Amino acid sequence: MSYSDLGIFSKSQLSSLFGNKKVRWASPDISKALGIAVISKKAYLTIRDVWKIPLPTPRTLRRWGRNFKCQPGILDEVLTIMEAETMNLDIFSRLCILKFDEMGLTSTICWDKSTDTILQPYSKVQVSMASGICSKWNQPIFFNYDTTMTGGLLSDIIVKVENAGYKVTSIVHDFDSQNQSL
Repeated sequence: MSYSDLGIFSKSQLSSLFGNKKVRWASPDISKALGIAVISKKAYLTIRDVWKIPLPTPRTLRRWGRNFKCQPGILDEVLTIMEAETMNLDIFSRLCILKFDEMGLTSTICWDKSTDTILQPYSKVQVSMASGICSKWNQPIFFNYDTTMTGGLLSDIIVKVENAGYKVTSIVHDFDSQNQSL
């Protein structure tokens, strides 16, 4: 049985431990390192540089952050980071509510600098956020343009949030006529 089978080190960490200088860090490794660094940069550097536990370099984390994509739909990369964060949360801190609301937009054409594309004019954006009940945190987990929240979409979002290690206990939304059929 190997250390990766025991869940102690990932394959990337084992590769680094056994002398590979160029490690391709997987998203879960980067997410865990970001989770530690967000809580305490000093703790992250101590774990990495003093205790010599293999973690991605600060430069790798910055580069990954620059390449972070935020495309319309369920924000899977965000959920990956949230999942890595669960190792730092007790059961009560994982309890959350799901909020969603539709917001009106100025219907104009605009340029998305990050993707170098022109976005068509949209009239509204549907946004969903998960919020802690017993601890103070809020995280956007879904957005899409000119989209109405449906029972199927809501169910998909709840499943993804719960698969990331959180428990959705309730749903909050305004009583907009488009959301009445849920």
